Amino acid sequence: MKSNSLIGNKTFIMGKIQAEEPLVIRGRVQGEVRNTADVFVGEEGHVVAEVHGQTITVSGYAEGAVYCQDLFCLHQSGTMNGDVHSPRIQIEEGSTFQGTIDMARR
Repeated sequence: MKSNSLIGNKTFIMGKIQAEEPLVIRGRVQGEVRNTADVFVGEEGHVVAEVHGQTITVSGYAEGAVYCQDLFCLHQSGTMNGDVHSPRIQIEEGSTFQGTIDMARR
């Protein structure tokens, strides 16, 4: 994924993030992420937040509610604790998921 915005692995952000370009999170985020483009939580990433995005991919840790316009993808190395709202989902074998999935189109 080509990214224009990166939150590095030694960065901690608490609050609200708004973006209109692909976002890679390798650090820690707590609060809210609103993006009109894709959001990728890297293996080192730790997100406790409500996350909105086009496609949301989790390879690290995510907790909270996620709202995808297109696709939610949980990689083998990923952990998701919370509610997923997405018309399409992909959960790889070996990942950890605890929560609910709502696939209704809005």
